[in-house]
Amino acid sequence: LAATALVNIFWKEISEAHTQKNNALVKHLYQKTIRFLFFIGACFSGCLIPWSEEIVILLFGSAYAEGSTALAIMLLYPIHRSFYQLTLIYLLAVGHTKIHLKYSAIFFGIGIPISYLVQADKESFALGQDMGAVGMALKIIFLQILEANLLHWWITKNNKWEFDWFFQLFSMGAALCIGYISYEMTMAINFHFMENLVVKFMLSLFIFIILVSGCSNEKPDIFGFDSMSLAKEEADIYLMGEDEYEK
Repeated sequence: LAATALVNIFWKEISEAHTQKNNALVKHLYQKTIRFLFFIGACFSGCLIPWSEEIVILLFGSAYAEGSTALAIMLLYPIHRSFYQLTLIYLLAVGHTKIHLKYSAIFFGIGIPISYLVQADKESFALGQDMGAVGMALKIIFLQILEANLLHWWITKNNKWEFDWFFQLFSMGAALCIGYISYEMTMAINFHFMENLVVKFMLSLFIFIILVSGCSNEKPDIFGFDSMSLAKEEADIYLMGEDEYEK
């Protein structure tokens, strides 16, 4: 939802900066937006993953509790999905539609045999893994991460930028750790009114927001938040142009 809301603005700004050959502004807008949306997705996943079992039991009953593993894995999907969407929008905005087509075709071809391998019965096929829903969830997440990062690598290489990957590990790691810390802190409280699952989740969410806010204040650049210096830098790039700004 966040990626969809920003698509038109992102497309317009990237396309305009690219037309003006302002590579510094293109880089700044691309990195800032990618990091911000990645952080939003990581927070969504980090907050909900510890509650996977409770969500499954609440919606479908305790008989389906084993499905919580597949749900937890699939809750990672929004993180790199928004990342992947923005790389595609960037390619379309600067006219590299062939790269989009090539990568999509390659991963579509790869996905079919991998799906078969993770689902095939071990007894009927030598390489079959018979992993069921968990196998399909892992396959989807793995290919999503791989495709998003390959496109990101191509974009950075084509523009002669550094390959920016550390923010992914930091955002995911921080969000997941904070999510589990919030969950464990909530479960450790034994007050009578805390027996309600909704109350527990709301308290966990409150703790999560506080801890994430503190973390983002310490490392705003990694999460795509503008500080005053970055805002001034962006204004200078707009006014001076890339060549003059670099001088």
